[in-house]
Amino acid sequence: MADCFCVDNHALEAALLKRRLPHVLARHGALGRGWAPAEADHSFKDAAPSLPLRAWREVTRRFRDGHTERWWAAELTLLGYGPGRPVRAICATTDRRALPALSTWYLTTNLPAPLAEMVRLYGLRNWIEQGYKQMKDELGWADFMVRSDRAIRRHWTLVCCAFASCGWNEAMQNRASQSLARPEAGETNVEKPLPHWPLLLRAVRAWRTPAHWLARCWAAFASEPPPAELAALLGALSTGHGINLYLWL
Repeated sequence: MADCFCVDNHALEAALLKRRLPHVLARHGALGRGWAPAEADHSFKDAAPSLPLRAWREVTRRFRDGHTERWWAAELTLLGYGPGRPVRAICATTDRRALPALSTWYLTTNLPAPLAEMVRLYGLRNWIEQGYKQMKDELGWADFMVRSDRAIRRHWTLVCCAFASCGWNEAMQNRASQSLARPEAGETNVEKPLPHWPLLLRAVRAWRTPAHWLARCWAAFASEPPPAELAALLGALSTGHGINLYLWL
């Protein structure tokens, strides 16, 4: 939904609440919702600085590479949000005094989870967007020319399978590199490691994209089988032999 809802979307929030779906949504800190007295907080950015320091809870974020960061999280009470209400408002930040814009999150959720768990859950969003970007840019998530819902879903399923295959291959590579013994002195015949994640994605796209487009173009051009040269090229691509994407067009 990141491509569709880039700012506060009250209709989306209302639909999630109506269906009682658990969710964590990021909010635009400068925007509020509804009416409030003049002395009350009118936005998330108004509510967060007014919290006393004792209201903040220390949260430790753990990242994939092993390092940790100290964050702070607190419950906000404003408008229709609050700790004892159906939807909670949460602020998570690296600095509870300065509230830096690049590392401060304003969240709303209907989950009863502790603050540390809410920060962990929303932190997964970065991985989701990273994976989505790789599937769009490298594996052709949007490179389909079909109209039916079933055909589009089939295309997305194939892309997800390719993405999972790349992840599995990287995991196997890491496992193999850890168990690979160091070569003896003077030994030169050392097994080369498999390509890393970005290179692997490009390698997959190097055969998948031209194979898909060439097959569709020929099917639209003629009903006969392709000539020997094109058939040989399609056969090579279908077995995973990539070509330079900047030359094949």
